[in-house]
Amino acid sequence: MERNSRTTETAFKKKELERLLGEGKITLEQYLDARVEIENLKASQNSDQSSRSRQTVAHDESTQSMNGEVAKKSYTKMILGVVLCSIILIGGFFAWSYLNPVYAESLTIESYSFKLFTKGAILFELKNTGNTDIRISNVKMNGYLNQSIENWNQGWNGTEFLRSDQTGTIYVHIFCYFYILNASMPHLSSPPSQTEMENFYSWIESYNCTFTFVTNTQHEYNCTVPGLTSFASMIIPAWMGALTYTFIGTEQLQIKNIEFLSNDRINITMQNAGITLITITEIWVNNVKAWNEGNIIIPGYQKTVTLDIAWVTGDNYQFKVVTSMGNQFHYTAVAPSTHVQEEALFLTKQHVWYNTSGSWAQAAIVIVNTGGKDVVLDKISVRGQECPWTNVYYWRTNSVTISDDLRVTSSPLTGPSVNITVQGTPRNFTQALGDLTLISGYTMVVYVMNPDSIALNDVGITVGITVFTSNAQYYKEMNVEVATASERAHEEFIDMKQFMQTVGLQIDDVAWTIGRTQTVRYTCNFGFVDFEALTLNYTIYVDKGEGYVYFASYSVGILLFNMPTSEYSLGNNYYEPIFPSSDSSFLQKGTSAPVSHVYIIEKVPMNDGNFIRVVLAPSIRMLNSTISTGGQEKNYFRFYLPILSSGTHLRHSQSVTLAGSAVSVNTESDITKVKIQVSFPKNSLGLDEDFFNFDSVEEEVDVPDGSIIEFYTGEVIVSIGLYI
Repeated sequence: MERNSRTTETAFKKKELERLLGEGKITLEQYLDARVEIENLKASQNSDQSSRSRQTVAHDESTQSMNGEVAKKSYTKMILGVVLCSIILIGGFFAWSYLNPVYAESLTIESYSFKLFTKGAILFELKNTGNTDIRISNVKMNGYLNQSIENWNQGWNGTEFLRSDQTGTIYVHIFCYFYILNASMPHLSSPPSQTEMENFYSWIESYNCTFTFVTNTQHEYNCTVPGLTSFASMIIPAWMGALTYTFIGTEQLQIKNIEFLSNDRINITMQNAGITLITITEIWVNNVKAWNEGNIIIPGYQKTVTLDIAWVTGDNYQFKVVTSMGNQFHYTAVAPSTHVQEEALFLTKQHVWYNTSGSWAQAAIVIVNTGGKDVVLDKISVRGQECPWTNVYYWRTNSVTISDDLRVTSSPLTGPSVNITVQGTPRNFTQALGDLTLISGYTMVVYVMNPDSIALNDVGITVGITVFTSNAQYYKEMNVEVATASERAHEEFIDMKQFMQTVGLQIDDVAWTIGRTQTVRYTCNFGFVDFEALTLNYTIYVDKGEGYVYFASYSVGILLFNMPTSEYSLGNNYYEPIFPSSDSSFLQKGTSAPVSHVYIIEKVPMNDGNFIRVVLAPSIRMLNSTISTGGQEKNYFRFYLPILSSGTHLRHSQSVTLAGSAVSVNTESDITKVKIQVSFPKNSLGLDEDFFNFDSVEEEVDVPDGSIIEFYTGEVIVSIGLYI
């Protein structure tokens, strides 16, 4: 607008000059000079206007730039505010979660496996997959809680407390639960028959079990074990007390007899001589599969299978028995000339001894009827000379397998009957009055007193024993041996000293691990191993500064090797410590201290007879340690006592089996003194203070004030001759 005003004014001035020039009032020179001034003024005004316009434009641009920066800064602040608010909200959430945590319990059963301890068990691997601690309070099987039975307070043990992300193990002792299911179990006699055991196997194999683990919050977690197929092969022998887990896996099958029947059939009799259940899957005859029906043989039992085979007189037949484990057992037999049952005797363990001190001779042999019919023994001869029946003593069995060697007796055999130790147990031998009958499948042990023609100069000479039947003669050779019973008994006693010390060390190995099992074998002819339960009682008292108060009491059994003093003697009231060799206190101190006393005692007479004995008696080991926590020292005194309990004494063999059953601990704090007393519940049997010969019947331990004591006990089940 201002610019338009200036343009109008300039035009007016120009017209005025032209009018004045036209009227002659100014000259041309004056007109030109005036026009120059007007143009210069116009140019000057345009320049100022342009400058002001540029300034205005620059100002506008600057203002726009400033406004953009301000807007940009405002947007950045807004973003930062949003981020800050988000951080505050998230941080507040986590802070609230930390101060007010949400705990979720979750237990995962990762796996299970079958184990065979003192009682059969299933091992479950559990993992705490939640974010809170879990304590297992109960285990159910098919909804049932276990009912307490002998030696078992509950049907399970193991890791009861699991922290978050921790893995633990629970052992579920299956027999404790079967105990309450008797109504649904097949009947079992005592001892059970082969058929009963097979029925039980079939039942347990098809039995589906759901195990429920209950926590202290009453949450339940389930695991189904579909059919105890794998477990059945272990659990049945355990029921019978004939198997321990360390020996599972070795099949021992004996083909006892092949019987060719008249109707083109063959009976094959097999015995499970091992310690694990055997499943027969196939039987082959001359490389042709003759049978594949499947059959189970329990340890110690026999099974006869009939094969449909058209056999030929005089031909050889090779039998191959295949088990579910792929093992093969072979046997060769010759078909008889007529279709009749065949006679067969097997002679083993033959001996002829000459006693140089008593100037008498003795022979012994084991005769097994492996044929298909009963046999009558007509006579027995030694080096061709018939032995009078009055000099022959025999013992028959169909349940004991003779694996140990026969031993000469310490004195001559006389009278209508005598006791001779066979397979670790005294057996009653009867004096023969005439021909002897040996039933098919039976074993006979024969001792002959003073067989004719055996003298001192025959020692070292090879002679033979011949057994005669109405159909055949059976012959075995051997060298005449020197027999000095006292020397043999002495050697046996020395061996048993070492054996009992070994058992003592094994007890310390087994007692503190539930399920661990060890079996120790021995060989003896003059003595025997026995177990006496509840013979020592240890009572513990503690003093917290106000006098002694009762703390705990434990009863333990002892293991003994007994040898008649008629066989070997060191004199009445003889005592000799074996281990430990010098300290006879029942309280032993230090990490290398034993948990049993092994010693020799000869004390006669006693209720059970006159014996010199090697005794293994549990004792107590004490350890002490000092632990610093939070700048304070605590004194710990730990005591360890194995509890020997009676197991199954089948006496199938000369062996002692030890099985760790349970471990427990009693704890008390703020103790100043500990007192332990030992008493003798069976002193009326002669198992009294003099028998055990401890340094003292009371031990007192002064401990630093405020000490903590922990008394550990490990139950060990002791079985004698548990398996064949």
